[in-house]
Formats: sequence, C-alpha cells, structure tokens
Amino acid sequence: IEPGYVWPSLPETHLPIVIGEHNVEHHVYEGYVRQFPVPFLRPLLSTDVAKLNTWEKTVWQRGAAITTVSDDDHTEIAASAGSSRVHTVANGVDVEEFVFRPKELQKKDAPTLLFVGNFLWMQNRDALSYLLRDIMPAIHGVYPKAMVRVVGRNLAPAMRRQLSQTGGE
Repeated sequence: IEPGYVWPSLPETHLPIVIGEHNVEHHVYEGYVRQFPVPFLRPLLSTDVAKLNTWEKTVWQRGAAITTVSDDDHTEIAASAGSSRVHTVANGVDVEEFVFRPKELQKKDAPTLLFVGNFLWMQNRDALSYLLRDIMPAIHGVYPKAMVRVVGRNLAPAMRRQLSQTGGE
C-alpha cells in the first residue's frame, strides 16, 4: 500500500502488507500547522498531528515491510518498526548507468534550472521559495545569467513575481 494511512481502507487479510512511505506524513502536517493563518487554532490542529503520528507508528509496526525514499525517513520509521523491515529505495537517477556528460552546445555561462511541481502542495511552494531566496543568489554569483524555469499548476501570483525578479519564467 502507499502510503500507510490507507491501511484502514484495506479489507481483512492474512497476506503480508508492504507499506510505501514517500513521506513521514505527520511531519508534512506539522509544517502546515506551523503556517496556519489562525494562530489560536494551531494547538487544536496539533492534536490531529499527534494522532497521525500515533497512527503512523501503529501501521509501521503492523506492516511486513516498509519502503522509504530517504535516509532520514528510514531512520525515523526504523525506530518504530525495527530496522530489518525498513528499506530505502533509491530515489533518482542511476549515476553509473547515466553518467553526466556536459553538452558541448550548452551555454556554460547561462544554465537553466528546471523545477516541476503542483503548487497546491505546500512542500513544492516551500522548496521553490527556498530555491529562489537562498540558492539562486549563490548560483547568480557564479553564473549571472542563470535562470529557473518553473513548470506546474497553481503557481500563486506572488510566487510568479518572485520568480520573475530572479530571472526565471
């Protein structure tokens, strides 16, 4: 199953269940609660985060195996489920199979970075904001003509302005 929170939807079974976790979900919702625009409701929302944390640990203990996509998630899940049942799956490109070879025709003084995502997802908004605010200035220090190209839905007007101010599109 993927992710673990679908467990309650499963019919009764005696088959071993492998859980695919691409996130530790309660961390996602902790970030949402920290940014919630009505501060006095944050403690109430935090109780839901605590319930989700408890539920995740219960599911991890019941699964026959759990796959993760990061070492940090592996470490956290293994603390609840036992490390022998948690396996990290490589998330990216096989760099031995696909060796980097610079393109001869590429403009070396004007690299283009590509960011793809749906911006209804808070983590994509945060990641793009971090890229534009903290990483692009360092890249512009080396490559003044570098640009970011963003592909995705639901990009807010404020983020579009931030993108255009940093030489992106």
